[in-house]
Amino acid sequence: MCIIFLYLIFKYHKNYLYREITPEYKIIFENKINQLRTLNGMTILYLDNNIEVDRNNLFNDAFYSIMNKSPQELKGRFRIIYKGENGLDAGGLLRYFFIYLFI
Repeated sequence: MCIIFLYLIFKYHKNYLYREITPEYKIIFENKINQLRTLNGMTILYLDNNIEVDRNNLFNDAFYSIMNKSPQELKGRFRIIYKGENGLDAGGLLRYFFIYLFI
């Protein structure tokens, strides 16, 4: 009987309990994030941007590949493909790309 009573209290007063437990600054921050994500240009895209580069000509290939993409496409995830090599970009190829691009 007590469990049913607690369930009903929690079900109807979930928002009240959430505000009591969660600090106010965190609630304000979450509301700001939700407002920003509803704006037209701030949506998160789950597109893969395939950038095909040659290891011997890394900077120029990367520059031309990135500059030919629209601003909307640049919000997606980058995947690096090295010409003439087979490999899955699970983060290592991208890390190698940025290390050698900026050294």
